[in-house]
Amino acid sequence: QYYSVLHAFMCQKNSTNYPKDHEFSDTELGAITPNDLYRHFCLKAYHKHDPGPTDRPLHARASSIEFYKKAISYFMPNRLASW
Repeated sequence: QYYSVLHAFMCQKNSTNYPKDHEFSDTELGAITPNDLYRHFCLKAYHKHDPGPTDRPLHARASSIEFYKKAISYFMPNRLASW
Protein backbone atom coordinates (compact mmCIF):
# COMPACT_ATOMS: atom_id res chain seq x y z
CA GLN A 1 0.00 0.00 0.00
CA TYR A 2 2.87 2.40 0.75
CA TYR A 3 4.58 1.58 -2.53
CA SER A 4 1.58 2.65 -4.62
CA VAL A 5 1.77 6.13 -3.05
CA LEU A 6 5.51 6.38 -3.75
CA HIS A 7 4.99 5.10 -7.31
CA ALA A 8 2.29 7.71 -8.04
CA PHE A 9 4.48 10.46 -6.57
CA MET A 10 7.57 9.51 -8.57
CA CYS A 11 5.55 9.18 -11.79
CA GLN A 12 4.12 12.67 -11.28
CA LYS A 13 7.44 14.19 -10.14
CA ASN A 14 9.48 12.86 -13.07
CA SER A 15 6.67 12.91 -15.67
CA THR A 16 7.47 9.27 -16.35
CA ASN A 17 5.22 6.23 -16.32
CA TYR A 18 7.29 3.73 -14.35
CA PRO A 19 6.38 0.02 -14.40
CA LYS A 20 4.44 -1.10 -11.32
CA ASP A 21 7.40 -3.19 -10.11
CA HIS A 22 10.07 -0.49 -10.58
CA GLU A 23 12.51 -0.22 -7.69
CA PHE A 24 13.60 3.34 -7.05
CA SER A 25 17.27 3.78 -6.23
CA ASP A 26 18.58 5.69 -3.24
CA THR A 27 19.82 8.33 -5.70
CA GLU A 28 16.33 8.82 -7.14
CA LEU A 29 14.80 8.99 -3.66
CA GLY A 30 17.54 11.27 -2.34
CA ALA A 31 16.75 13.78 -5.10
CA ILE A 32 13.27 14.42 -3.66
CA THR A 33 12.95 17.95 -2.27
CA PRO A 34 10.35 19.39 0.11
CA ASN A 35 9.07 21.51 -2.79
CA ASP A 36 8.43 18.33 -4.83
CA LEU A 37 6.30 16.97 -1.99
CA TYR A 38 4.47 20.27 -1.56
CA ARG A 39 3.56 20.38 -5.24
CA HIS A 40 2.43 16.74 -5.23
CA PHE A 41 0.27 17.18 -2.12
CA CYS A 42 -1.26 20.35 -3.58
CA LEU A 43 -2.12 18.46 -6.75
CA LYS A 44 -3.73 15.71 -4.70
CA ALA A 45 -5.78 18.07 -2.52
CA TYR A 46 -6.46 21.06 -4.78
CA HIS A 47 -5.71 19.82 -8.32
CA LYS A 48 -3.35 22.83 -8.56
CA HIS A 49 0.43 23.16 -8.10
CA ASP A 50 0.20 26.32 -6.02
CA PRO A 51 -3.24 27.02 -4.49
CA GLY A 52 -4.22 30.47 -3.32
CA PRO A 53 -5.54 31.47 0.10
CA THR A 54 -9.16 31.21 -1.07
CA ASP A 55 -8.82 27.70 -2.54
CA ARG A 56 -10.27 24.80 -0.59
CA PRO A 57 -8.88 21.22 -0.56
CA LEU A 58 -11.81 19.46 -2.20
CA HIS A 59 -10.00 16.35 -3.42
CA ALA A 60 -8.18 15.05 -0.32
CA ARG A 61 -8.52 15.31 3.43
CA ALA A 62 -5.74 16.26 5.83
CA SER A 63 -5.56 12.65 7.04
CA SER A 64 -5.04 11.46 3.46
CA ILE A 65 -2.16 13.90 2.97
CA GLU A 66 -0.63 12.74 6.27
CA PHE A 67 -0.82 9.15 5.06
CA TYR A 68 0.81 10.05 1.72
CA LYS A 69 3.65 11.75 3.61
CA LYS A 70 4.08 8.72 5.88
CA ALA A 71 4.07 6.34 2.91
CA ILE A 72 6.69 8.32 0.99
CA SER A 73 8.83 8.82 4.12
CA TYR A 74 8.92 5.06 4.63
CA PHE A 75 11.14 4.69 1.52
CA MET A 76 13.49 7.61 2.19
CA PRO A 77 17.18 6.67 2.42
CA ASN A 78 18.88 7.33 5.77
CA ARG A 79 15.53 7.83 7.50
CA LEU A 80 16.80 5.97 10.57
CA ALA A 81 20.11 7.80 10.86
CA SER A 82 20.79 9.20 14.30
CA TRP A 83 21.07 12.93 14.77
